[in-house]
Amino acid sequence: MLRESHPRFSLVVHTVLRKMDHVFLLQRQNTGFLDGYWTFPGGHVKIGEEIAAAAMRECIEEARVNIDVKAPALIMPYEEGVDFIFVVDRWDGEAHIGEPDKAAASGWFPESDLPDPTAPFIKEALRHVREKTNFAQYHP
Repeated sequence: MLRESHPRFSLVVHTVLRKMDHVFLLQRQNTGFLDGYWTFPGGHVKIGEEIAAAAMRECIEEARVNIDVKAPALIMPYEEGVDFIFVVDRWDGEAHIGEPDKAAASGWFPESDLPDPTAPFIKEALRHVREKTNFAQYHP
């Protein structure tokens, strides 16, 4: 039984689709959270779902690409949960908006010139991935 003194938190996956020095981003819409912001394909882990399976499912749903991942490149706890960041350089399919009701636009952007506004954790996550840090506490 969950006691009230224990906070509930989310498990979230995001995948960095990387093509040379560019990353694929989606601009969120109609989700009720960070609408208008650019972010990686991703979302919540379902109850009973494995973390890597959630990342693969979210990439199919949101970007229409098939990825094969085993473990996250970065784990970023934050106040309300834990974000698992996966990084892939190869996939099957052509990345594009998979859920037009939840994404207004998509595109490939140089890591050094990301669109505005970008979700607050994106730049920090990319920095840790470049530095090969596998764990970093995120403080927005």
